[in-house]
Amino acid sequence: MPNSKQTSVSFTRIAIFILFPAACFLGAGDTVQDKLINARAVGRATGTGTTARAAAIENAHLEMVLQTIEATLGSRDLRGLQTILDHCRSYIHTSRVLRENRTKDGVQVEVEAMVYHAALRHDLAALVLPGLLDPPKVLIMIAEQMPGESAPSLATRSQAEETLFEGFKKRKVSVAASGELRGTHSDEDLLNCIQREPTQAGKLALETRADVALVGVALATSEPEAAASNLQNNRAKVTINAVRADDEHLLDTLAAEAVVHSVDAEEGAKQAIQDATAKLLDELIATTVLAVAGREHSPDIFITIENSETSVSVQEVVRRTHECAGVRSVDELLSSPSQVRLRVKYSGGISPLVRWIVDYSYENFTLDEERVVGREITLRVIPK
Repeated sequence: MPNSKQTSVSFTRIAIFILFPAACFLGAGDTVQDKLINARAVGRATGTGTTARAAAIENAHLEMVLQTIEATLGSRDLRGLQTILDHCRSYIHTSRVLRENRTKDGVQVEVEAMVYHAALRHDLAALVLPGLLDPPKVLIMIAEQMPGESAPSLATRSQAEETLFEGFKKRKVSVAASGELRGTHSDEDLLNCIQREPTQAGKLALETRADVALVGVALATSEPEAAASNLQNNRAKVTINAVRADDEHLLDTLAAEAVVHSVDAEEGAKQAIQDATAKLLDELIATTVLAVAGREHSPDIFITIENSETSVSVQEVVRRTHECAGVRSVDELLSSPSQVRLRVKYSGGISPLVRWIVDYSYENFTLDEERVVGREITLRVIPK
């Protein structure tokens, strides 16, 4: 972090997020299909000149990383995470200074940045996994529809399941497969859960003593490359829902596609499914590990309200949130003309909290649920 004899550095920990191999440092999207999120933070540094300004900007970048850690794990316990803090600038894709002010003893800047969210989550998962009290366990249940088949089935372990099974085993995460549920549940019931009621997979995960359920569908099609060609154009799309077992909360929904050209349609379709699933593997592992790690820390929820043009609308949402069963406190971390960020101390399931806030009939506006990932809830105010 920039510093000198003339510049002592301090910072204010305030931020807004718009949703938005062991200890392997990925940094700026090296090997992951990364997600960029927009973030804002305020940083301060004492002193004057370009050195103080650079230090303030660096502190704002650090705060963005710290806020992500806190929102993900429910804690600012940074033991074992020094690698991430030392390289926090590597998680910033682009940034710009929105405002710059002189303070009594230095400079304050408000910075907006695009953050490599997936890379940060993956590195965080790799660092916290060895320290978990109990290794995570995941239930994997993926229905598969091959070319020529009329509907997805669970007749045998699918190619997607096999790919995930091997990937999780390599990362030392225990796996339960759909076959473990066949004795107590019919294929029809399991398929209904996968295709229509994915959050119910949380109950199934508990039956196998898993922490997270990964349920979804792999669809593959094949068609000739050209009229006179013997090559097949094989396409696959894999969609997977990650559901936490404890409260049946939908952690994330991920999808990927792949295309494989082959002579043999069946082999090409299997390869396409494998390739599409492999694109999701790192994110699914990170989601599983961080869901377990977050459960071991405080139950804070972070809510970002966008388009919050009036204090009245914000206060209505805060009051409604306070009234939800399980909510102990609601603290306003940051307020601006367009966005507000809240920290909610809450002991219940996230889905009931979201429904409680969003489905309420407010006087002059409605709320749109933009994104719910882990402990991060992003809502948008829609004027009536």
